[in-house]
Amino acid sequence: MKKMDTGEELRNILSQEMSPSAVIDEKMQEAYRIIRKQASEGVWGADKKKRAIGRRKKKGFQKILIGAAGMAAAVCIVFLAAAADPVMAAKIPLIGWIFKQVEEKVSYPGSFDARAEQLLAEDENAAAGEEIQSPYVKEADGVRFTISEIYCNDMALYLAVCLEAENGFDEAFIADAKGADISKIMFYSTAAVDLSGAGLGEVILDPGLGLETPYYMEGEFKDEKTFAGIIRADLTGLMQTAGADLAVLPEHFGYELTVTDIYADYEKQHYRGEWNFELEVTGEGAATIPVNQVNEDGIGIACLTKTDYELCAELILPEGADKADYLTVICDANGEVLSPQGENAETYSLWKRDVSRVTVYVYDYITYMDECKGADAKALLPQKALFAAEVKLE
Repeated sequence: MKKMDTGEELRNILSQEMSPSAVIDEKMQEAYRIIRKQASEGVWGADKKKRAIGRRKKKGFQKILIGAAGMAAAVCIVFLAAAADPVMAAKIPLIGWIFKQVEEKVSYPGSFDARAEQLLAEDENAAAGEEIQSPYVKEADGVRFTISEIYCNDMALYLAVCLEAENGFDEAFIADAKGADISKIMFYSTAAVDLSGAGLGEVILDPGLGLETPYYMEGEFKDEKTFAGIIRADLTGLMQTAGADLAVLPEHFGYELTVTDIYADYEKQHYRGEWNFELEVTGEGAATIPVNQVNEDGIGIACLTKTDYELCAELILPEGADKADYLTVICDANGEVLSPQGENAETYSLWKRDVSRVTVYVYDYITYMDECKGADAKALLPQKALFAAEVKLE
């Protein structure tokens, strides 16, 4: 397969005429504001003191700045053009850009692209129907499944994925997957985690055995044949599954994911086969913030576990109590309840929230669901809590 000349592709796109658009005009002005702001903060050059040491150097800096601004503007034009014209969007490389395109749109957001490991070069992603040899690209039932980028921390594994249907996805499948803000595709999977680096061997995860594995991906359809999205594999329960001796995940571990069924509505169309991926994962650690507070009934919080994107609390309960009867809720520095990170009810998202300090509440599960859930019940949060603690995180 001939390697794509990205520069030539982008030049061709930029040379095309775009129809007038108020949205594009507004976004272009926003792009220029960002460029000017970055320039004033010295993103492409020295600080103010260094920029003032000589006219000659200053002129040189200005030339570099203008070039960088031009490049940034060109990139902005390409993506704005793509937004205005889906045909043009198909010409812009997708592989290697999936996190960047959808990471703020999913219900488990984060700046994963800045830290992601690239698994697949863009020229390895052959057009649908062309054969490709890669451990990160698998085909079955007319669907090519690609994992192109990966990011991991001690709480979750994030996979940037692309699904391509050779003959296009069924219209009903697309309609069922599309939501108001984001599209969601369901799937059945099993996983095997190699924890030999921690001396624990391989842990098999199978929903049929009551051990949770990833079961959905969120993202967007680029066209009727292509879906780009992110899978979040929760790792918070893995240590309990592996054994009490595992306090934290090893920095490096193997993760094998096998998907056998892809669908949007269980009663309708399914794509079935085996899409199997063996991944070598390097994870970032998580911070543990001790709390160690309990009330007179022995209910409290042992610690908080925090990454740059997630936060969860570890309960302390009296002997014999069932954890399922309790719920932890965390509020940000402004007293607003943090949103769940995806469908993980008690793992909370930190994305664009002030968490310099947080308040952790423990509730009776039924009381919270019946009386405290929702914006109108905010005033009831302190009153109905069985336990509360304020914790400084910064």
